[in-house]
Amino acid sequence: MITPPRRLLALFSLTLAVVSARGLSGCGAPEGAAHAAPPAIHDGENAVPVTLAPVVRGEAHEPVRATGRVTHDRDVRLAFKTGGVVAELLVDEGDSVAPGQVIARLDRREIDAGVSQARSALAKARRDLSRAEGLAADAVLPPATAQDAETAVAVARAQLAGARFNQETATLEATAAGVVLKRLAEPGEVVGPGQPVLVVGAAAEDGQRVDVAVPAGDSLRLAVGDRAQVVLDGVAAPVRATVVELAPALTPGTGQRRATLRLEPSLGVVLPPLPRGLAATATITPAQGAPVAYVPATTLVDGDGRRATIWLLDGDHPVAREVRVGWLTDDGRAAIVGGLDGVDRVIDAGNAWLSADARVTVATAEGVAGATAR
Repeated sequence: MITPPRRLLALFSLTLAVVSARGLSGCGAPEGAAHAAPPAIHDGENAVPVTLAPVVRGEAHEPVRATGRVTHDRDVRLAFKTGGVVAELLVDEGDSVAPGQVIARLDRREIDAGVSQARSALAKARRDLSRAEGLAADAVLPPATAQDAETAVAVARAQLAGARFNQETATLEATAAGVVLKRLAEPGEVVGPGQPVLVVGAAAEDGQRVDVAVPAGDSLRLAVGDRAQVVLDGVAAPVRATVVELAPALTPGTGQRRATLRLEPSLGVVLPPLPRGLAATATITPAQGAPVAYVPATTLVDGDGRRATIWLLDGDHPVAREVRVGWLTDDGRAAIVGGLDGVDRVIDAGNAWLSADARVTVATAEGVAGATAR
């Protein structure tokens, strides 16, 4: 299994320029030979001597590079269940919070009064029930009256429970560990039921997150569970990560797909809490390899970005084939990701002198070098 490094496409164009000129700089040639015109061997009688190079096929795991930012697992908008006057906000933007931490309070005077009223109503309902049961037992009142009194007690009890719940929720607690992102209200302001007063970026329990934007085509090679290396601003060493989510749709107007990575520091490495928005660069290695054909980089001519031409042999005539280049390797090979299906050999030395109407003859590398030098 081969894992090729990524190469800048600018280096690819430079390589092709060097490859195209290699036949003009023979070792030991007289001064000026490097600028001499190629030999006139396209006259229909002479054949261009060439060598052939094999096409080596394999499976490659071309890394996907993407940029993004540190994010949180989710944004939690915290609000009071009931409306009222904000008495306290105990945290500021940027503060870290823990689950169960008290972060805000309402002025409870009105709420406490409601609890007292509900408690008194329950006491009265119980007294009414006691009298109704006595009178019903003496046949002064019909049994239905006592039953209605029982219902009134149940209603009053439920109202008291609701008032007490409002009293409890007048104190706002953090539901998860995270960082306060926004304060949406201030002490003294009146807020309505369910109106958010704080936004907390909740951190995932299993690690901090990074969202990166991946080009749509590259995202098709990724899967949840793929491994990655993430470089963070201000963090000296790269941090290991795993893809934990791939967005089901492209981000509108961008042609990119969001990939969420979980940071997984090495054993013994403690990663400090990272601020939301910190820049990150990720290199993701797909677990699923893609078919690729390797040929010597010297077989490429007429490069333009990821496109190049390779000459094939059809009998004694050369045939130009356009191919798509994925990357260049450290050992001087080009990874071809399209255009060489069914091809097992390509023309290498001598391809600088080829044209569609040329005839070729397969020679040894030494023979081609000698013909070029002459």
